[in-house]
Amino acid sequence: MTMVGGGRPTPLASIWSAANRVTWQFRERLAWRRNIRSVAPVSRGALLRGLSDPERASLTLDTWLHELALDAGRLSAEAAWIRDALDLMAALEVAIGHLPAVLPNPLRVLDVGAKTWHYVRGIHALLRLRGGGPRDLRLTGVEIDAFRVYRDLHSRWDWAHWHASTCPGTRYLAMDAFDFHQPQDLVLLLLPIMFEEEHLDWGLSLGQYRPDALFTHARRLAGPEGHVVMLNFAYEEPALDIIASLQEAPPLLRRPAPSALESGELPRILTVWRGLSES
Repeated sequence: MTMVGGGRPTPLASIWSAANRVTWQFRERLAWRRNIRSVAPVSRGALLRGLSDPERASLTLDTWLHELALDAGRLSAEAAWIRDALDLMAALEVAIGHLPAVLPNPLRVLDVGAKTWHYVRGIHALLRLRGGGPRDLRLTGVEIDAFRVYRDLHSRWDWAHWHASTCPGTRYLAMDAFDFHQPQDLVLLLLPIMFEEEHLDWGLSLGQYRPDALFTHARRLAGPEGHVVMLNFAYEEPALDIIASLQEAPPLLRRPAPSALESGELPRILTVWRGLSES
């Protein structure tokens, strides 16, 4: 796969990129939105199905989510989304343990590349309560391709707003993160696209492929007193190494990310960085 700083694209990639640009512009102009009226909760059986140790996973859910006053079956609309949300929450909880013991109140957080925001209910609870909470949370999700439509004829925008409807202090913006300039205490880069081919697979053009610049922008939004939490798939480690080699200091934390239910998903890497000043 072509990585950060991988040189000129192939002719095929250039054609693919141009086609993606046209279809993305069409989605942006259409701005498809439909209200999601009702969603049945996901059963405990569906959530635990296929896990190697469902009894242990069920106990983990009961203990952990009770502390956060969350209902696992209502974290999202699908079992796969909920399992992924729980893994993201587990990684974020580890990251919070490497941030200042008491986080700011109010806490300003930017989540870059929020997609359907299927995990927002979980991270909202964590960020509001952990690190010396409870606190006032101002959580913003940005998504460059917010109007991609799924088979259910709902867009990412639809699902993101449904997920965030129970989370006070949240907002979801259809925009390029590079156009966001409000200072933050914490910036989340949860599974950002690191490789050129994957970027094209997700329907975006190569003109929108700037993972190293995005990382620098995230650190500057956080500022010298803030932090960036980044989660990547383990196979992206070569790209992480390139980005890390361009920084003035190593991350505060770099380790394998935990899995909440040990569901056998692809292994991930968690890193925590200090922010940067504008200069």
